Amino acid sequence: MSRHQLHICTIGGHQHGKTAVTRALLERWNPRERAVAHAGVLRSYYFSFETDCQKYQVCDLGAPYIPKHLVTGGWELDGAIVVVSAAEGVTPEVEKQIRLARFGGVPAIIPFLNKCDLVSHAQGIDLSRRGIVDLLQSYRYRIGEPSVVLGACLGGDGRSALFGNAVQRLSDLMDREFRSRYA
Repeated sequence: MSRHQLHICTIGGHQHGKTAVTRALLERWNPRERAVAHAGVLRSYYFSFETDCQKYQVCDLGAPYIPKHLVTGGWELDGAIVVVSAAEGVTPEVEKQIRLARFGGVPAIIPFLNKCDLVSHAQGIDLSRRGIVDLLQSYRYRIGEPSVVLGACLGGDGRSALFGNAVQRLSDLMDREFRSRYA
C-alpha cells in the first residue's frame, strides 16, 4: 500500500519549544536526522520521517517566518502542531498563528503543551491546557482536552526528556488526525 507524504509544520510562540518538539520527533522516528538536529539548532528547515502508519515532512521555520507562509499559502499543510509553553500559556503570538492557520486552510491542529516540568502546580498546567483548547475551539478546530499532549522537550543539551511517552502519544494523534489533501 502506497502512502501519501503528509506536510505538517510546528507553530507556536517564540521560545516555546517548536524546534525541540521537531527534534524529539526526529530522534524517535528518524535517528539519521539526529546530526542535523543537534544541540537545539536545526540545520535545515524540512525533515522527513515515517511512523508506523504514515510518512511526514515537517517544516520547522523560526517564529518570524511562520505568519508569512501561512498567509501566502506558501505551505499546503495537512496539519500543524501548535507548541505552547505551559509556563507562559497562550500568548498573543500563539493566537495570531492559530488565526492565520485557520485563514490559510490548515485543516487540523494538535496542541503540544511543552515545558510542563517548569510548572510547579497542576492548576497551572490545567489552565494552560484549557486556554489552548478554548482558543482552538474558538477557531472551529475540533479538539478536546484529551488531545492535548503534555511534555517537556529539553532544548539545548541534545536530549529530549518527555513526560511519559509524549512523543509516541503525539505521533499517534498525528496518525489519527492528519489526513492528506490528495488521498
